[in-house]
Amino acid sequence: MKNLELAAQFDRIASLLEVLSESPFKIRAYRRIARTLLELPEPIEDVAREGRLREIPGVGDAIAGKIEEYLSTGRIGLLERLKQQIPEGVLELMAIPGIGARTARLLYEQLGVASLAELEAAARAGRIRQLKGMGQRSEAAILEGIQQWHRQAGLHPMPYVLGPAEALAAAVQKLPGVARVDLAGAVRRAEEMAEQAELVVAAADVAGATGAIRVQLGAEALLQPGPWPGTLRVSGPVAGGVTAEVLVVPPEAYAAALFFRTGPARHVEQVSERLADRGWRWEGLRLVSSLEPEREGASVRDPSRAPASEPDMYRLAGLPWIPPELRWGEDEVERAARGELPPRLVEVSDIVGDLHTHTVASDGVATPEEMVEGARASGLRYLAVTDHSPSLTIARGLTVERLRAHRQHLRALSERTGFPLLTGAEVDIRPDGTLDYPDDVLASLDWVVASIHSHFRLDEAAQTRRLLAACEHPAVKVLGHPTGRLLGRREGYPVDLEAVLDRAAETGTAVEINASPDRLDLSARWARRARALGVRIVVSTDAHSPAQLGFLRYGVLTARHAGLAPDDLLNTRPLEELIQSVKPHR
Repeated sequence: MKNLELAAQFDRIASLLEVLSESPFKIRAYRRIARTLLELPEPIEDVAREGRLREIPGVGDAIAGKIEEYLSTGRIGLLERLKQQIPEGVLELMAIPGIGARTARLLYEQLGVASLAELEAAARAGRIRQLKGMGQRSEAAILEGIQQWHRQAGLHPMPYVLGPAEALAAAVQKLPGVARVDLAGAVRRAEEMAEQAELVVAAADVAGATGAIRVQLGAEALLQPGPWPGTLRVSGPVAGGVTAEVLVVPPEAYAAALFFRTGPARHVEQVSERLADRGWRWEGLRLVSSLEPEREGASVRDPSRAPASEPDMYRLAGLPWIPPELRWGEDEVERAARGELPPRLVEVSDIVGDLHTHTVASDGVATPEEMVEGARASGLRYLAVTDHSPSLTIARGLTVERLRAHRQHLRALSERTGFPLLTGAEVDIRPDGTLDYPDDVLASLDWVVASIHSHFRLDEAAQTRRLLAACEHPAVKVLGHPTGRLLGRREGYPVDLEAVLDRAAETGTAVEINASPDRLDLSARWARRARALGVRIVVSTDAHSPAQLGFLRYGVLTARHAGLAPDDLLNTRPLEELIQSVKPHR
């Protein structure tokens, strides 16, 4: 849990430094260590106790000192000093689309705005338009962004809940008397947004285990009766604004409790209806037969039972087990009854290549050599290096000359290391639908990801034309993050995605499930639609460091939620087969 707490502390430091216009290098260093701590596979307390803090990438004397300070005092002096200069409420403003660090500081210093409530009041009073560089249009966009924030208030992108949930589950599993722990709720279903982390715990001593979990969650944890007799629940904050609710049940009630707590409600209702059709009804967490027990021969039927497992319960309903990711509360029960569910869903181990990554050549933080080393360590067999094109100046996009030198370096690196690299680029789609490199340059690349990074306020017709044009371009292999959304921060640009997917199917252009925790774009619903239309799909990380290659699991979870099998994805294929199966240059 300390890993998560420290990551949140360093992330706050980075944001406050950004508002104060401090050194970009310092800001990136704190952002990087925050991400590293989230991905660290061992407790930071153990690393510190063994004197290994400086072995963590990005940890020098200064950051090591702050980690040790937090572990011993629960505070970081730098953060406390920064909060005296800028109220933390100012950071809330940056959750609104269009408000970056500079605008947040301007709003605070000139209007005294230090919270979202004060921001909304200032916008409705017409005060924001009076600021230099703002105007009536900016004010209206801020009000629209605030309404979007209200719609998603209390929700977090799934990856940001999954990490704390798994850390808590690992800690709870080690407590005395705990027999089993599983995630439940929206995170177990791999939904893109979740309100909280939900866990189900089996323990013979329900009260004892609940008390230990309450201690684990800290002083703010709340203990309550569970929804069924003999069960208890405890809730409290874990990290990064995420709360957890843990339900503790006796071992014999575990499978049923996990089923109910995984949901969604409509899925539970549909399966329960199937159980009722076969003579079973729920009494608490036990199934009771509504049929008379048969006493003759060997066919005596147990009139009451606790399901031994989820598959056992589905079997009683006359169904195959339905994986949690497929539980939408829509038509999955009917499809399962007809035998139409995929025989197995894609797993991380099925992905053999990452087709969207960045290096220090543009806005990445690792060299190509480091990315190759990270890819090998992750079990990948090939990598597409797709640094940005020149229009994205904030990401230090490559000019044609720099791209040519970069391409030569990548090819030499691939030959030297024996690790296959696809030399590529993430190329901006301009407002008129043209691409950010000349056609001859694009034709020289192995892999082109076409993405929209600007002009998000164009209308639906214009945005759709941009993506249709990219599909038509012979060099474009993949549409990157096709809706441009940032979960919880920015809704996607307006686009007729059905028309885009139709065109992608016609032209053989793949679409991406971007596994970045802030994107998960395409969504599972649209990925499911893409598969139905025969569109090729890839899961890519958009990694900017070797550690971010681990984002792959979030994209795979989204693919599983879409019901995708290994064969539905291009990058489950060996490199030679991938090259033969993608859209050729024309």
